[in-house]
Amino acid sequence: MKETIITSILSNSISLCAVGFLCKSIISRFLQHDIEAHKARLSAENLKLQISYGGIFEKQATALIELYDQINTLENLAVEILYHGDMNKKFNDFRDETKAFRKKYQTARILLPKSLDKKLTCFIHEIPKEVFTFTRMENKSDLSVDEEKKYKDAANFITKGIPALKNDIIEESRRILSTSLSPTA
Repeated sequence: MKETIITSILSNSISLCAVGFLCKSIISRFLQHDIEAHKARLSAENLKLQISYGGIFEKQATALIELYDQINTLENLAVEILYHGDMNKKFNDFRDETKAFRKKYQTARILLPKSLDKKLTCFIHEIPKEVFTFTRMENKSDLSVDEEKKYKDAANFITKGIPALKNDIIEESRRILSTSLSPTA
């Protein structure tokens, strides 16, 4: 009797082990198939996002490069006004370039990061004032203390403020390029 009970338990245990192994194998196979299908969907979605974001990064970088070029032109004209003669013609050129810069900025603004947008907005409002202040006071022979301070502030904006803004644009461009070029995991 003991032998039959032991034989029965062993045969049932072996049967249960075989059934358990088969169930585990079947479940693992289905799960593995689902995981592979999910990985494939994620990979395809990741590729789509990389392509779409890549286009956005390219547009941002292009807009920053164009704005940088126009700021360079404005800086060169402002420096010419600061250090060279024939201010009326150069000021008119400067005014025309400022209008072109404003137009470009308005179309590119949506692509710019908020911090850089704020700086460019301030730049757009300040640079014409500062250059105009400088040209207006350049022709005066004697300046009051207040006028002399405004004159120096205008010259300081031209010689230090514009290069600082250009550096901000360079840093933002590098940040964008490093984000779009970073390897995916």
